[in-house]
Amino acid sequence: MIDASDVADYARHLDIAAVRVEVEAELWAGEWGEHLTEAMIARAPERTGALKRAIHQVEPGGIAIGVDYWPFVDRGTARQAPQPFIAPAFATVRRPAQADAGRRALRLLRR
Repeated sequence: MIDASDVADYARHLDIAAVRVEVEAELWAGEWGEHLTEAMIARAPERTGALKRAIHQVEPGGIAIGVDYWPFVDRGTARQAPQPFIAPAFATVRRPAQADAGRRALRLLRR
C-alpha cells in the first residue's frame, strides 16, 4: 500500500533536484561560455583589434560579436580567404566542457 505522505515527500525531493540541476546548468553554461569567449578572442585575427574587443558573453553561455563583419572574416569572401576563429574555438572547448558536464551530472546524481 502506498502512503500519500511518501508520494508528497518524493515529489518534494524531485522539486529540489530540479532546482539543483537548473542552478548547476546555469553555472556550467556561464563558465564554459567564458572559456569559449576567451578561445574565440584568442583565435580572432587582430588587424585593428576591433573584432577581438567585440566578442563577449551576454548571458550564461550566450556569446555576441558586436561587429557586423565577423561572418566575412570567419567564412571569407570572394576576395578574402576565410580566417576561421569560431569553429576552432568550439573545437578546443567541446571535449573539456562535455567532460565537465558529465562530472557535474554525476555529482548531482550522488547527492
